[in-house]
Amino acid sequence: MPTFDPDEVARLAADDTTLSITFAASDGAAALDLTNEDIREVLGDLRSVDVRFYKSIASDDRPGTWFDVYHVFYRGHLIYIKFTIGTQWKPPRDRCIVVTSFKEK
Repeated sequence: MPTFDPDEVARLAADDTTLSITFAASDGAAALDLTNEDIREVLGDLRSVDVRFYKSIASDDRPGTWFDVYHVFYRGHLIYIKFTIGTQWKPPRDRCIVVTSFKEK
């Protein structure tokens, strides 16, 4: 069972102020000829039949932080996507989503 509600993931991913994509995730998308907009689209549709929740994993570096991992069939690729939801470090300290991995599985 996912740690994060797919509807909240979609809502946060739709807003530039609450979506953060690491360089590693962005580079992984680029290696597949995909863009950050494609990452946003995948996150907005985690209830699709082409999406399979894989697992939730605890962070090794940050106790209490969890990541959700999905396998997604998107534009001819089987993609591994990993993300977390947390609180922004600066005001207004809203919840945000951080995508740490987006690569071919």
